[in-house]
Order: sequence, then structure tokens, then C-alpha cells
Amino acid sequence: MAGHEMPLAMQSRFVRSMAWLDHQIAETALGAWDGQGYLVILVGREHVEGGKGVAWQAGLATREAVHGFVLAWGGEPPCYMGDRMWKESLWEKLFE
Repeated sequence: MAGHEMPLAMQSRFVRSMAWLDHQIAETALGAWDGQGYLVILVGREHVEGGKGVAWQAGLATREAVHGFVLAWGGEPPCYMGDRMWKESLWEKLFE
């Protein structure tokens, strides 16, 4: 819909389909993980922001600690209050 509001009639179906997809992504990733080291699931912003999405679904499915971050390469502000931003400087510290 490229920047336009979603018609009201489509919103409920869209939300359900996104929740289903987020659940499938989390379940598939956790199912393939052997529990050793860290599991990193990289998904698009719409599957992370707002404290829900894949991280929330994964947190329901495991007792392991789950953390979700929104990438912030350009320094853009978070869309939702409470979103944690993964800044480029953190990336550089990890992979110098």
C-alpha cells in the first residue's frame, strides 16, 4: 500500500497473518537451534518493533532470555515507545 493507510476491512486479517508469520519464524528458528551459543534471528523491522513480533513469540516458546532490537543505521528514532535500537556503533564494537 506504499505509504497509504490500510483499509479498515483488511486490518484484522493483516494483524492475524503477521502474528502467524512471526510465530512460524520463531518456532522454526528455535526448532533448528541446538541450544548452544546464541541464536540470532534477523527479520524485517515490522517483525520486531512495538515489543511484539518474532522476539515476543520466541519468548513465549522458550525459557531462554530473548532480546529484540530495531536496527538504526541512520539514527532514525524508534517508532514505538520502549523499542530498543541496535546502533551501528554497537555493531562496530562487536565486529572490529
